[in-house]
Amino acid sequence: MNTLPFHPYAPRTSAAPRGSRWAATVFLTLWRLARSMRGHASRPQVDATAEANHVRAIAMEIRRSDPRFADDLFAAADRHEQLHG
Repeated sequence: MNTLPFHPYAPRTSAAPRGSRWAATVFLTLWRLARSMRGHASRPQVDATAEANHVRAIAMEIRRSDPRFADDLFAAADRHEQLHG
């Protein structure tokens, strides 16, 4: 017997519901607005060396309790300084 009690796949529809289109449009508009305003925010500019030194200080604090994670932090600080410094 080769009959199935239900169809295992949902039928394809060509159009998305109007509510989801509206929500996606609103979300994208707000997302673009937030991204454009992010560059205009007045936050103090910190250079890459200062950020890397802060991470290195944290790594020094936890080096005794978790040396592997401290080594990862040192490597990440070096990489950040090379990329952005």
